[in-house]
Amino acid sequence: MKIVENYHKSKILAILIGILPLIFEFSSNIWKGDNGFFIVSAAYGLVLLLLALSIPIEDLDQWFLEKTLSLLSVFLALAVVLNNLDIFPLSEIGALYQLTIISYMGILYFLDRHFNAKNLVLLLLNLNILAQLPIKAGTLLILIISVLTFVFYLIRVVVTFSEQLRPFLLCVYLIVLLISLVWYVPELPDFVLKNLSWSIGSIILLIEIIGSIFYLKVKDHLRPTSHLIVGIIIFLIINEISMLVAESNVLNTSYLVLIFILSLSIVNIFGNISLGKKQVKISVLIPAYNSAKTIVEALESIKKSNLSKLGDYFN
Repeated sequence: MKIVENYHKSKILAILIGILPLIFEFSSNIWKGDNGFFIVSAAYGLVLLLLALSIPIEDLDQWFLEKTLSLLSVFLALAVVLNNLDIFPLSEIGALYQLTIISYMGILYFLDRHFNAKNLVLLLLNLNILAQLPIKAGTLLILIISVLTFVFYLIRVVVTFSEQLRPFLLCVYLIVLLISLVWYVPELPDFVLKNLSWSIGSIILLIEIIGSIFYLKVKDHLRPTSHLIVGIIIFLIINEISMLVAESNVLNTSYLVLIFILSLSIVNIFGNISLGKKQVKISVLIPAYNSAKTIVEALESIKKSNLSKLGDYFN
């Protein structure tokens, strides 16, 4: 029952993160000005944080991250559709841009892991959303992400030989890179920093990512790996740049909480976490042939078994 409860909690957390774009837009359109957005963002961020800390760290896994980014992509697209229908105009473009950058970066990763129609559609959705967000110097960050994705894929294939060349995936990465090159306009000379909130947010973001590593190290005996170090550095750099480019007028608490939750998921996926004695998982193999009459009884017997006697095997 506890496992089922945690599963539902992680599913609810993924949905709550997914609807962040609508929360941002509704709060900005209903309560005009930065104060309303800040209050809603802070309150919603607190809800996300409390829910995330109530979930065992092993449940913030790759499934959770992929589900979260998929929902985030869909609701970002919905926010753009509502804008095009003149129902809710895009008022928090900087916040939406930051969320889309996270979603775009994550979908490119999961497209590598699971090359399927769903992830291709989500990639197209994210590209369409980015095309409709007029952010100065925003195209430069999109280009950086596309180049890094393409380069790391080539390194794995050509240099380390850690995987085979996949022509379809290579074509998708090339197309994304070409789109990014077409979009890129050298806007940086005209880019002027006007606000201090981005610098405060970027410092908090850095502390959160480092804090998530220490949090997991204390709780789950984390052993950093090379993949984890490279992944965290890239994740940090891209989000720091997005913070700079978005240049928000107000501190976005929900976004910072989201970064913390995603950092926990990334560390959980790429780090080497050893479970404690109370968290050890075992697999039970039951050979069965024509056992329809006894299989239910066997499963119930295993479910009721007391595994505490096996503790000596895990010392």
